[in-house]
Amino acid sequence: MIDHTTFDRWQAAGGSRLGERLHARTAELAAEPRDFELDPAAWDVIESVLSRVAESRES
Repeated sequence: MIDHTTFDRWQAAGGSRLGERLHARTAELAAEPRDFELDPAAWDVIESVLSRVAESRES
């Protein structure tokens, strides 16, 4: 016999897939107020790093 307990619990809890849970949790976090904000200089550094990564993937 196969133990279906884990599946049964998953199904009883809504049976959501990882992507669905991730999407729901991301939406919850995005709706919450932020405790802090990055200053513009930090955003500049992040954008620079991401730009360099994108450029390295193109070549």
